[in-house]
Amino acid sequence: MTHWLERHWSRVACLAAAIVFVAAGSWGFSHLLKYSPAPLPTPAWNTEAETRSPSERQVAKNPRTSVLCEQEVLQGQKLVAQTAEAAAEAGNRPVVANDEPVFINDEEFSRNFERKAILLAKGGQCLSSRDMKKQLERRQVTLELPPPRTAVLSPEEVYRMVATSTLLIGSLQQTRTQPPRFHYVSNATAWVLAADGVIVTNYHVFDTTELECFAVMTLQGDVYPVTEILAADRRADVAIARITAKDLTPIPLGKSAAVGAWVGALTHPGSAHFMFTQGYVTRYQQIGSRKNERPEKWMSISADYAIGSSGGPILDRYGNVVGMASMTEPVEFDTDETADVGSTLQMILKLTVPQMEIRRLVVAP
Repeated sequence: MTHWLERHWSRVACLAAAIVFVAAGSWGFSHLLKYSPAPLPTPAWNTEAETRSPSERQVAKNPRTSVLCEQEVLQGQKLVAQTAEAAAEAGNRPVVANDEPVFINDEEFSRNFERKAILLAKGGQCLSSRDMKKQLERRQVTLELPPPRTAVLSPEEVYRMVATSTLLIGSLQQTRTQPPRFHYVSNATAWVLAADGVIVTNYHVFDTTELECFAVMTLQGDVYPVTEILAADRRADVAIARITAKDLTPIPLGKSAAVGAWVGALTHPGSAHFMFTQGYVTRYQQIGSRKNERPEKWMSISADYAIGSSGGPILDRYGNVVGMASMTEPVEFDTDETADVGSTLQMILKLTVPQMEIRRLVVAP
């Protein structure tokens, strides 16, 4: 036995030490729980949550609703912003309702416009093509414009602010048969400049063939005839017209947007009504003119639009009009016509009418 202990003494000593350590640790931990004058501290990350009432803890689980800029997100700064309701009372910002999106049925929207516009045309309520051509020679109109908005809006708020003030404008062509019939032939975009039925679109929208008349439709489906051209400028591609509607919500003209500034475009590309796209001002361009002609001025943007978008408002972050969609210009690379290279299109430039060209047609009362 003595011989065995001598040979295994190191193992026995280690085992005995381990038994003593475990026993002492168990006694110390139970002694701590039993005799500590204060309970164990709650972890810092859980202290605030445990002291809240159940209703407060439920609120704390809700997602954040404040809109943060990139710098505030990166730096973790708290955004102190004016609420939408308070701003709405000041007349600068819409109340953004927490509702479901509006789904637009484009085919039904077009049929509704055609049906109502034909009734107006048959009733002789639309401006005749002959009178329209004469009135396109008018160069200025006296109007009192609304002041520009000053509260910064989110893109969602910009859309909600201007959607009901943006219009579908369409042309109906009259046949030469007896009795005459009307057909819906083309559409573009327009927007409200003054509450008493003054709207703006492109000059080229009205520069059409004979036997055409025009009407507009709102997002809510109300259709009104175009009854007068108030002022127009072919080189600037601007036309100001009147419809029979009253108590409309105008979109103010804003200041010129700097290159790099955010812009939104609300237009009707193709058959897609009320499409909102976003981008930036990319440059300002002036095209030389002939003798005694004023040069053309254009604002290029990166927000997308296409055929049917002519006359659509280009908006700044306050919901003001800083331009108007006019045309697109493809940029292609030169290649041998015999080479099979597929598409040569590299990009499409979006040229819009800058706001100062619209202001030129308006004289303050």
